[in-house]
Amino acid sequence: TGATQRPAATCSGGVANNGGKDQGSVNASIGRGSRMLALQEISDRLELLDLVHAYASAVDSRDYAAVATVFTPDARVECAAFGGPDGGVEEMLEWASSGITVFAASHHLTANHRFVIDGDNATGVVMCFNPMQWNTMPGDPDRLCVMGLYYHDEYERHDGKWLIASRVMKRTYAMTNIVSAPA
Repeated sequence: TGATQRPAATCSGGVANNGGKDQGSVNASIGRGSRMLALQEISDRLELLDLVHAYASAVDSRDYAAVATVFTPDARVECAAFGGPDGGVEEMLEWASSGITVFAASHHLTANHRFVIDGDNATGVVMCFNPMQWNTMPGDPDRLCVMGLYYHDEYERHDGKWLIASRVMKRTYAMTNIVSAPA
């Protein structure tokens, strides 16, 4: 007997793990069928990935001048889900640089990047897993804060370079006081 053909599955791009609230609204086909990506679309997707990774690397290395370079000059950033501002890049950087000092290290690990590209504009939903190590006193056990979030982004190409024009951070979970086991 022959194998049954299945239609390509689709997904919403998000995960309903926050009280049933959808975390992403970028529709994307899981199976592309016979459609091949054009070279420009491949290039755009790789450049958007680089942009998202540049933001994460700059935040984790506390290089706030580099963080500012991934945004358009008039970008809006909403950090209200974490107690931060809803405003411009400068407000976000001021809030982040003062608040992150309680952490010795952080790792903004991004995954499940979903982009919809339309010429020089794009939208995206990006998952982020962010473990952060609290500053502790010598002899105290290590403590972690672990957060899950999604970035809901709008991107614009300026002078041939993709930048973030809008970013809304949506928190999905937080575990704030994980203590390491004794050695």
